[in-house]
Amino acid sequence: MRNPWKRSLETLIALVVIAALFTLLWVKVISVVEPQRPVPPMDMGPVPVQTATLESRSIPRELAVQGSLAPVRRAVLSLETGGRVVEVLEGWRAGRLVEAGELLARVDSAPAVLAWETARAQRDQAKAVLAAAEVEVHEAEATLVVLERALEVPTRERKRIEGLAATGEASAALVDQALRLELAALSAVQAGRSAKARAEAAVDSGAAALLAAEAILRQAADRRDRHGLTAAFPGLLTSAGPELGDLLAPLVPLGELVDTSRLLLLAQVHESQLAGLAIGQAVTVSLPSRPGLSLPGQVARLGVLADPKTRSLSVEIELDNREAGLPAGLFAMARVALEQLDDALWIDRSAFTWQGGRAVAFVLADGGQAEPRVLQLGEAVNEGFLIEAGLAAGDELILAPLDRLDPLGPTAVRAQGPERSQ
Repeated sequence: MRNPWKRSLETLIALVVIAALFTLLWVKVISVVEPQRPVPPMDMGPVPVQTATLESRSIPRELAVQGSLAPVRRAVLSLETGGRVVEVLEGWRAGRLVEAGELLARVDSAPAVLAWETARAQRDQAKAVLAAAEVEVHEAEATLVVLERALEVPTRERKRIEGLAATGEASAALVDQALRLELAALSAVQAGRSAKARAEAAVDSGAAALLAAEAILRQAADRRDRHGLTAAFPGLLTSAGPELGDLLAPLVPLGELVDTSRLLLLAQVHESQLAGLAIGQAVTVSLPSRPGLSLPGQVARLGVLADPKTRSLSVEIELDNREAGLPAGLFAMARVALEQLDDALWIDRSAFTWQGGRAVAFVLADGGQAEPRVLQLGEAVNEGFLIEAGLAAGDELILAPLDRLDPLGPTAVRAQGPERSQ
C-alpha cells in the first residue's frame, strides 16, 4: 500500500511544474506586445476656412432679465369686526371683477349698534352732569358776591363800635359782639368760596367725563361702521368668498384682491450689469408660455440695497396689461434697451475658442496662415462680446472651422467663398 503523504507530495510538485511552465509561456509569448509603428502624416493641404472682415460699428446694447409677473396692487380681504355674515357680494368667486368701493361682505352689526346707543346715552348723561356743575358754579359765584357784600356791614359796625369804645362810649361787650358778627360773616364768605371751588372742580370733572364719553361714542360709531367689507380699488378676486350665515372672526383672511391692469416683472440684476440701467428705460417683455406675444414696458423702480450674498439688486419693470389680460405669477423675460455703443468691435461667441482659460480667435495673415490671437473680452452684448484687445478693425477673422486650427501656432489655410463683415 502506497504512502498517502508521498502521493500528495507528487501532486504538489506536478502543480508547481505546471505553474512554472505557464509563467514561462506568458513571458515569452503572450505578454509580448508588438510595438506600434508610427503612421506617416497625410498632407491634406491648406485648411479651407470661412472668413469675415472685422468692422467697428454701432452696437445697440440690451440687458436681458427674467422673473415673475406680480400685480401692481394687492390687498388681503378681511373684516375688522367679527360676526355672522348677513350680506355677501353675488358671484364672489376667483376671477370676479369688482369696482372700487363695492360692498363685498357685511356681518351683523346689531351688537355694535347697541354698544353705540349705550355710548351715546352715556355721552348725553355726561353732558347733563357737566351742565348741572356749570349751574352750580354760577350759583356759587352769585352767592359769594352776596356774602362778600354782606361781610362789609359787620366789618363797618365793628370799626364803629371800636371807635366808640376808644372814647368810652361803648362797652367791651359790644365790641366783642360786633367782632363775633364779623367773624360769622367772614366764615360764610369762606364757605361760599369753598362751594365755588367745589363747583368748578365738578365742572372740570364733568368736562373730562364728557370727553371720555365722546371718545367711547366715536369708538362705538367706528365699530358700528366697520361691519362691512368694501373693495379698496378695482381688481379681481382670487378665491371664493364666505357664505351667508357664516360666523367670521376679526381679521381672518377671506381671500385677496389684485389689480392686474398693470403688472410688475420682479427681477434680480447682478451688480456687473447695473451700469446704464435707469428708471424710465424702455423694456420689451416676452413670455415663454405665450409665444409671439411681446409687451412694451419700462423700468419702474430700482432697489436701494443689494443682496450681499448674490451681489444683485431688485428691479421692477412695469407693463400695461389691460389688453393682454395676463394673470399674475407667470414667468417672463425682458430686454432693457441700454445706451448704444459707437465704433465698437464685437465678436460672436462662435467665432473664437478657449485655450487654457483664454479666449483665442484666428486671423487670416499674409501667406495664407491662420494666426492665433489671444483676446481680451469686454462685456457680453447679445450673443457675443465686446473686444477690448487682441483684434483690430479690418482684420480678416476666421469663422470656421476653428477645431482644425492650431491655437499655439500658425496653420496653413485657404479662404473660400465670399467674405462678409463681422
